[in-house]
Amino acid sequence: MGKREADMFPVVDAWLKEKGYEVWTEIPHYASCVDVVARHPESREIIAVEMKLGLTKQVIRQAYIAATAVNFSYCAVASNPRQSGVDDCKRRLVGLLRVRKDSVIEIMAPNKEGWAPEIKLMHKRLDRYPQGGTAGLPQQKGVGPAIECAREVKKFFGANSTATWRDAFSEIENHYASYASMRGALVSRGLV
Repeated sequence: MGKREADMFPVVDAWLKEKGYEVWTEIPHYASCVDVVARHPESREIIAVEMKLGLTKQVIRQAYIAATAVNFSYCAVASNPRQSGVDDCKRRLVGLLRVRKDSVIEIMAPNKEGWAPEIKLMHKRLDRYPQGGTAGLPQQKGVGPAIECAREVKKFFGANSTATWRDAFSEIENHYASYASMRGALVSRGLV
């Protein structure tokens, strides 16, 4: 296994696709993005996977938060987890995956089906976003979905001088929940 979360993604991606899931990456949920989200085309069941090299409190918390919008949520790690981390996953009803160079081992299945108050919102997001991508890349200054969206918004308003933010939201592929959140985020950061 490589030394980056992004090195884990192809193995997790293949594991999910082998089970018949369609895969998305970096889907927004609350103040961050879920590394990997997968939806089965027939059952519409949704799985979230948060990846880290080791099992930390941070990745367990991320998977727990993601569980509010999916049927099942996992932590995926490249190293052997400590028992205390496994116990924390169990307490939070989060599943645990061990990612190796060419395989995924399910150490513990999640146990949270039926509790996902925001699952309808996640379905809407998946319907809007293209499948694929790369998960686990570090955040870099000047790179990311907000920067790409800002570029597209500038082009859109340049070509459509009478357009509204609502128009931009519906025409431009973006990761925002509403036109108001898109406008607020881009304007407050000075990106448009």
